[in-house]
Amino acid sequence: MKRNILDVEKIKFGEYLVLFPCLTEDSQKSSTEYLKAAHKPMFVAGRETPRDLNGLTYGQLCDIQQGTEQGDGIVNAIRVVMGLQDEDIYNERAVVVIGFVTWISKEAERINRLFAKIAPSYTAEQLQAGARGLQFGTFGVLDWYAKRQGIADQNEVRSVPWVRIFTCMRNDGAVAAYEQRLNKIITDKIKRK
Repeated sequence: MKRNILDVEKIKFGEYLVLFPCLTEDSQKSSTEYLKAAHKPMFVAGRETPRDLNGLTYGQLCDIQQGTEQGDGIVNAIRVVMGLQDEDIYNERAVVVIGFVTWISKEAERINRLFAKIAPSYTAEQLQAGARGLQFGTFGVLDWYAKRQGIADQNEVRSVPWVRIFTCMRNDGAVAAYEQRLNKIITDKIKRK
């Protein structure tokens, strides 16, 4: 028998996962909408939540993304950010868990937008030569930073704060753009002679 209502303010996250399929379609929709509108809580399982995700390492960001792709996104994201055990997460109120994970998703999107802003732009010649084929994803970032810093094992880079990696990428991109502009100026000057 399908249930009509579920007190999403009081129910524990683990219970919510079990009972959700037993709800009527309308109740599923309304509880989902309610939970998606939940705000970031101050505490999850008795631990204070962070102000932002700027304190995470690059590896933690990768772990959040990987967990989302594997379908274990909610529990994985909280496990990574807060260091909680699964039992603590399942015993927390559903509204707290979903509110926090919604906030984590927004923070991850913010960080992704920052990285997208510093992505290199390519000239027509670089595109023709296949520059887009040189994008190697997460491993490429780990490998680039390891080479840049003289680190032999790319896995060591997973413990580096993502803000540091972002700053180095932004700086290296600015230097590369400067060198590209300088080379064009020099080339144009030589052509005019």
